[in-house]
Amino acid sequence: MGGDIAKLMSKPELIQKIAELHPSDMTRKVVKGVIESLAEVGYKELKKTGAFFVPGFAKFVVIKKPATKARKGINPFTQEPTIFKAKPARKVIRARPVKAAKDPVSCGVEDIDGAARRPEWRGGPCSDTEVIGGSAHETHRTGRR
Repeated sequence: MGGDIAKLMSKPELIQKIAELHPSDMTRKVVKGVIESLAEVGYKELKKTGAFFVPGFAKFVVIKKPATKARKGINPFTQEPTIFKAKPARKVIRARPVKAAKDPVSCGVEDIDGAARRPEWRGGPCSDTEVIGGSAHETHRTGRR
């Protein structure tokens, strides 16, 4: 079960992949500078406005969580009374992927040979003609009847 976790791409690997996609006009040094600039601008925007949007990828938003008081509760497994510690007020960052980033992950399935196998070709969950309702006037995913 421990070997099921996918290895995350490192920063040098990401830089190398992007540079390989644009071999004639971008060097690894240029790509590294762009990525670092994007991160720097993102940090400043999150601090200043509380939101940062990367087109085609995700929207990052700062969520302010209020402080919580210490409270009593019951452990559902052992039925023992327990005390939950107080937490201070804090800010957390949430990333909300845009539709353009979600679709390839949820719809496109790449085969070992590199050929894309898409579920909508088989009437899968990404099909525009997927039937949602079962009445005489079936509602399709496109919203038309």
